[in-house]
Amino acid sequence: MSLYLYGILFKESAEEIHFGPIGFDEGEVKGIPAGKLMAVIGPPPEGDLKTKPKEALVRLLLLHQTTVEKVMKRSFILPFKFGSTLASPSEIILLLHNAYPLLFSIAERVKECAEMNVMATWNVEATLKEMAEKDPEILARKKEAERGSIDRSFVGMLLAHGLKKKAGELQRKAMDVLVPHAIAWTKHEEMNDEMILNCSFLIQNKLEENFFACLHEFDRSLEGRLNFKCIGPLPPYSFSTIAIKRFDPEQVTQAARLFGLTGQVEAAQVKRTYKKLARKKHPDLNPGIASKEFEELNQAYQLLKDYLQEGQQSLERSSITDYLHLEILGALNRNEKSPCT
Repeated sequence: MSLYLYGILFKESAEEIHFGPIGFDEGEVKGIPAGKLMAVIGPPPEGDLKTKPKEALVRLLLLHQTTVEKVMKRSFILPFKFGSTLASPSEIILLLHNAYPLLFSIAERVKECAEMNVMATWNVEATLKEMAEKDPEILARKKEAERGSIDRSFVGMLLAHGLKKKAGELQRKAMDVLVPHAIAWTKHEEMNDEMILNCSFLIQNKLEENFFACLHEFDRSLEGRLNFKCIGPLPPYSFSTIAIKRFDPEQVTQAARLFGLTGQVEAAQVKRTYKKLARKKHPDLNPGIASKEFEELNQAYQLLKDYLQEGQQSLERSSITDYLHLEILGALNRNEKSPCT
C-alpha cells in the first residue's frame, strides 16, 4: 500500500510524531523521521486520482490543504503537491536524504514566512452605470449614438474598454500598496469579471500585522469600491510546493545509449555530447538525416538534463529511488518577486 505525502518538517527526531486522524477519511497522519527532516504522511485517498471526476478531486484537494494547515499550526511545513505518493517509509527516507540540500535551501528562504491570498471584487453593474452617467467621453458618444452619428455598439465597446482600464488601474494601485511588504508574490487567474485581483503574497511572520494594516488602509481609501477577502496565513503553496518527478529507468537507459554514455556522468558532459551530435543530426546541415532523428536527440537531451539536475549521477543504478527526484514548484522559481528583495 502506498503512503500519501503531505509535507516536510524541519526537525531532527528519532521518534514519530502523531497528528491524529486528520487525513483522508480520517486516516491517521504522522511524521516519520528522516535524519534532519520529517515526512508528514498518511494513508492515500481510495481509488485512482486520475479517474476521479473534477468535483471529487476538488474535495480531496481541499482535504489535503486542510490537513497541511492543521500541521502548520504546530510546525513550519513545506507542502507536497496534491497527489504525491511513495511506496514505503524507507523509500521516503532515502529520497529526502538525497534531496536534503535542496529542501534546506528552500526552507531557509520561507521558514519564517506565510502565504496570504488576497482577492478583490467589485460590482460590475454599478461601475458600468456610474461610467455611463458620469464619464464625459461616454456621455458624448451616447449623444452621437442617439443622433445616429455612430453605432450604439460603439458605446458598449467604450464601456467595456473603460471597465477593463479601471480594473487594471485599481489592480496596479493594490499591488503598489502590497508588494513592498512581500518577500515574493504571484498572480492567479481572476475567476470572473467581478474579480479584479487574485494574488498571493509571501509575508514574513513578523510583518504580518503591517501587511494587514496597509490592506485595511487601502480598503478604507477606496470608500467601499472594492470588496477584499484575505485568506491566510497559509503554508507557502504558491511559492515552494514539493513535487515528485518520476523518471522511467528504461527511457533514461535508452537516452544514455543514444549519447554513448555510461557510468558516472555530469550534466556538462551531456551538454558537450549533445552539441557534437546535434551538428551531425541537424537536418539543415545534413539533408540525408531524417528530422525524426533530430527530434529524438532533443528529447533524449532534455530527459538526461532533467535527470542529472545540473549535477552528476550514475547512469547505471538499480534502486528505484535513483529515478525519483524532488523539485520545487512555485513563484520563487518564476522570479515573481517584489522589487525590494
